[in-house]
This record gives sequence, C-alpha cells and structure tokens, in this order.
Amino acid sequence: MAKIKWRMTDGPLEASVIEAVEKRLGVIFPEDYKACVRLHNGGYPRPDSFGGEDGDSMVFNNLISFTSSYLNMGMFVEEFKEDRILPFARDPFGGHICFDYRHTEQNPTVVFWDHEEGEDFLEPVCETFTALLEQLSSSEDTADFEDDDEESFEAADAGEAVESESPQDPAVPMNNAGSCGEAIIVQVDQHGSSGGIPDDSFEITFDSISAEEIEGFETRHGFTLLEDYKAFLLARNGGKKALRRFETKDKKITTSIMMFLPLLNGNEGKNLEEYYRKFIAGRLAPDHLLPIGTDPRNSLICMAVHGPERGQIFFGDLEYLEEERGLRPSRITPVADSFKEFYNSLFKSE
Repeated sequence: MAKIKWRMTDGPLEASVIEAVEKRLGVIFPEDYKACVRLHNGGYPRPDSFGGEDGDSMVFNNLISFTSSYLNMGMFVEEFKEDRILPFARDPFGGHICFDYRHTEQNPTVVFWDHEEGEDFLEPVCETFTALLEQLSSSEDTADFEDDDEESFEAADAGEAVESESPQDPAVPMNNAGSCGEAIIVQVDQHGSSGGIPDDSFEITFDSISAEEIEGFETRHGFTLLEDYKAFLLARNGGKKALRRFETKDKKITTSIMMFLPLLNGNEGKNLEEYYRKFIAGRLAPDHLLPIGTDPRNSLICMAVHGPERGQIFFGDLEYLEEERGLRPSRITPVADSFKEFYNSLFKSE
C-alpha cells in the first residue's frame, strides 16, 4: 500500500476514549479503524480520493474527531440508535462516510451518505475500512502527492474536482439574512457578473464580532491587522463566498478559498485564533503569515501581518508541509498585493 500522509490531527487517542464512545453507541469499532484513529484522530488524509461502486470519484476530507467540542463521534448516539448508520468521516460538502451496522454488530461495511440526495441515500463504497484506505492510496493523485521534488504545481484540476456549489455544509451554521450586516467592501469582479450571483453574496457566515474582539486578538499576538481586512471581519467574520475562485500571480495555481476563517468561534474550531496557534505559534508557517482561509484541500490562504510584505496575500500549499521544517518557502506563492485586491478578484469557475 502506498503511503498515506495524515495532516492536522487532533493528537493521539487513548484506547479508553475510543472504548467509552463504543459503550455509548453500543457497538464495536473495526480494529483497523481503531488503529488508525488512535494515531490520526480528526486527521486529513493525502491522497484523499476514493470511488464508489459506480466509479464516481469522492473525497475523504477528514476523520470525525473523538475530541472536538464542535463535532465528535459521541454526538451521533441518538441518530445511530435509530438507523444504525454511523458517520466516521466527512467529505468537503456535508456528506459523510459511514459504517453500516444494520446487519452486523462488529463488522460493518463502508457506505457514503450524500446529504443533497436525502436521508435515505446510501451508496456502497467497500467492505472494510482497510479497503477504503487502499482506495485512497491507489488514487490518481498519489503520484503528485509523493513527488516532493517537483517544483511546479497546478491546482486547478484538484480544485474543480472537490469544489461544490452546495449552499450549506451541515457542520457549519448558516447565516440569517443580514445578521452580520452589509459588507463594506464593494465587489468589482473582473470576470463579470458570474452568472447572476450577487456581487457580495455569501453562502455561509458566522456570528458577528466587535472591534474590541479584533483589538484583543491583535494585542495577544503583537501585530495590527490591515484596515481592509478588519472591515471585512466586522462585516462578515469570515464565511463561504459565492465567488471564490482565484489564481496566483504566476498563473500556475488556480483554486478556491472555500472558507474565510472566522475570528474566534465557529467552523468546527477552524478559526483565526486556532490557526495562529497551530501554524504560527507552532512554527509550521513563517511567523509573518497569518492564515485567513482554506482551499478545498485545506491548504492556506495567508496574509502577511508584518515585515516588508505586510498586507500581501499568499497561497501556502500544505501538500508539502513537513512536520520538522514546516511549510516550504518554495510552496508559498504570491496571490495579491492587498486583501481588498484579493477579495475583489474572486470569480466563479466557468
């Protein structure tokens, strides 16, 4: 089996944590699954593509964590008692990869639930968790994943393969109309009206924040955010924009910002505070780059918050994140000279 690399895990699990969830659910997890989650709890695999029985490619976004306060395996007790289908991983669009316990107590098959198709839609994937990992390791993106020495990377096809126009990820709360106010950055899209989507349309936003909360974030970390970005946080506090495609300055990478990170809360713990702790305080990214968003494969869109590049936007390709050395400088690519320029250049894929 080719190597699978797990990123952004929530840390190793004690066997007792897994056993406690098994007891709550009244099941026995497959041993191969337990061996994986003990090491890679909540992790994101690379490669991440797998196929159902009809041959369609799907995406294994991440394992559902046992320890996240926002979404964890222990939260499915009531649903599981009713239908005997247990989600253990997610795709990027709100779908779940699940264990099917309807006909067994301890040897479930793997099925995929697509929330857009309805509650009763279940597509068979494979017989075991190990077979699912074998599909990941043999997927077409394995060669690109393992080729660390190739310096040019074209992300357009990857972005198209996993980007969705679905209006809602059930794991992220939808915004009530107008709850975060009108955005105060005017969209000037060089690509036109993009199929009639409103200029400043957001599919997902988060609870509003105050200027004092932004100032507290700046004080804690010793830098001042740019005014255009602070205006955006006050207006939207992150979210998923209808227009989200972008390209790097060198035109070699085209991808999407699937989520602007909120300041403190929401988005399953993926927010500016947590990403600062993980990537800057954790020394996985240069200390002048603040992650402000993620693309479909969870790579980073960053803003320089101090130094000669202050205010500029960069794309950080996490396919090449190294635990000891962090994000390679050669994989950090300029995108725009300011947040406003970046925001106003976002477009919809053809």
